[in-house]
Amino acid sequence: PSISEKLVVFGTWGNKLYALNKSDGSLAWSWGNENRSPYYSPAVCTPVIMDSMVYIVTPEEKLRGFNLNNGDLIVELKEPGLWESLGGDMKKNHLIAKTTDGSIIAWKLNKGVPDKFIDISGESGRDSSPSIPLIYDEHIFYGSSSGKVYSVDLSQGKIDWSFEISSNMINNLTFFSKNILLASSIEGRIMLLKNK
Repeated sequence: PSISEKLVVFGTWGNKLYALNKSDGSLAWSWGNENRSPYYSPAVCTPVIMDSMVYIVTPEEKLRGFNLNNGDLIVELKEPGLWESLGGDMKKNHLIAKTTDGSIIAWKLNKGVPDKFIDISGESGRDSSPSIPLIYDEHIFYGSSSGKVYSVDLSQGKIDWSFEISSNMINNLTFFSKNILLASSIEGRIMLLKNK
């Protein structure tokens, strides 16, 4: 789930996105993807909350943005390869997604509407891992199905390094401390990587 000042927002395998009131757990609003198979549910994607909007991606290759307060669908974009991996940076008003072909897409939000400014072809090949892209100090960091961690330089618009820690899928990355990235793979390998 993702948590705002007043709401808890999460998706399920029942083709639904829910927003519950933090104060008492009551339903504030819900959105349904009822006309699709459960495989297109917003269950794996962690919703990204920015200002008065919440964004999700689903495996039918769509990015959607909802009014956080009432659940109205404001934005719906189709982008080839979108799957279940979405990250955001509130300071810079950016959304970042991985695609199934290993590419990275970044949008600048303009009054809640995404405007694509980066589309970088990845080198990781087929990637269905839900590892959320992180943004830190003009870089995007993400893990892949192939066991590599990648760094993308936003100012250059290109991958500036990759490091293989496993032959298996990489979990969500996190920062252990300033410039130290904590990465783990599904078979239990854990590494600290320093971004120089």
